[in-house]
Amino acid sequence: MNVHNVMSNMSAIVFTLLCVLCTVDTHLFVYPSLSKSLAFSLCSLFLAICSMMICVRKTTVTLMSVFMTIWGIYIVIYGLFVPAETYRMYYMLSGIVFFLAMSGLLRIGLNSFRQVGNGLLLIACIHIIFVAGQKLGLIDPLSDYFQITGSNENPNITAMYMVGVLPLIYGRMSERRGRILYAALGLVVIGLLLALRCRTAWIGFMVMVAVYGFMSECLRQRVMQLSIGRKITACIVAVCLITTGAVFAYKLKKDSADGRMLIWKLSVQMIYEHPQGYGYGLFERNYNLRQAKHFASGEQSLEECHNASFVSMAYNDYIEQAVEGGVAGVFLFSAFYVIMILKAYRDKDKIYSKV
Repeated sequence: MNVHNVMSNMSAIVFTLLCVLCTVDTHLFVYPSLSKSLAFSLCSLFLAICSMMICVRKTTVTLMSVFMTIWGIYIVIYGLFVPAETYRMYYMLSGIVFFLAMSGLLRIGLNSFRQVGNGLLLIACIHIIFVAGQKLGLIDPLSDYFQITGSNENPNITAMYMVGVLPLIYGRMSERRGRILYAALGLVVIGLLLALRCRTAWIGFMVMVAVYGFMSECLRQRVMQLSIGRKITACIVAVCLITTGAVFAYKLKKDSADGRMLIWKLSVQMIYEHPQGYGYGLFERNYNLRQAKHFASGEQSLEECHNASFVSMAYNDYIEQAVEGGVAGVFLFSAFYVIMILKAYRDKDKIYSKV
C-alpha cells in the first residue's frame, strides 16, 4: 500500500471520527459543547497535517482558499487589538483550517465527496437515534426545557442540521441503488422536523424547495408557457401562502418571536454604537450589559419587559458576527456565503460546492 492510499484511509477515518465526536458528547469535559469543539479542533488539525503532507505539491491555489486565509488572518489580527474569548476565536480558526484542509484533500482525490456525504448522513442518523430514544424514554433529555432535542441541548440546532442534510438525501434518491432506503430516511427527517418544531428549520425547508423549483428546467418551461393571467394568479397564491405561513409561525411561538425582536433591536443599536465590534465570543457579555442599560434608562415598553431575559446569542448569525467582529467581520462572513452560492450556481450543483 503506497503513501497516497495510507493517507487517504487515515483522512477518511479521521473525518468519520470528527463527525461522530462533534455530534455525541464524550462526557470528558465540563460541558458538552467543549467536548465537541475540542474534538473538532483536534481532528481538523490532523486533517490539515494530512493536507499539507500531500497537497502542497499537487494542488493549486484557489480564490476560495485565498479568501479563507484572509478571513483567518483577520480573526487573528482582530483578536490582537480587540479583547476576545480565546475559546471562540480558536474554534472559528479551526473551522477555517478544516475548510482549507478538506478543500485540498477533495481536490486531489485523497477524500471524496461520497465520503463527505456519508459522514453527514452518519450525523443525521445519530440525531435520529437520539430523538427516537428520547421519545421512547430510553435516552435522557439533554435539556431542562425540552423533552426532544436530538444529540444537542438545543433542538433548533438539531432541526437546522437535519433540514440542511435533506438536499443530500434527495440527491442520493436519484441513484438507482438504495433509492427506497434514502426515501425512507427523508421521510424520517421530515417527521423529526415536525417533532422538533423549529420555525427556522421549516423556513430553510421552504427555501430549499424554492431553490430546487427555480433550478428545475422542466418547471421553468411550464411556468413560461402559462398565460399572463395564470402567472399573476400563481404569484398571488404564493404571496398568500407565504403570508399565512409567516403569521402561523409567528403565533406558534409569539413570546419567543417578540423576545427576538428586542434582541435584534438592541443588537443593531450596538453595531451602530460600536461598528468595530466588541470581540469574538463576547456577544453574551456585552449584549446583556446593553440590555440592562436599556431597561435602566426607562425607555422599555411593557411588552419588552415581559419578553426580556438573559441572552446568550443573537439568534441571527449576521447580527452576531457584526456585534462581535465588527462591520469588516460580518462582511467577510457574508462574502463566504455569497461566494459559495455563486459557485454552486455556476456549477449547477445543488448539493455540494466543489471548492
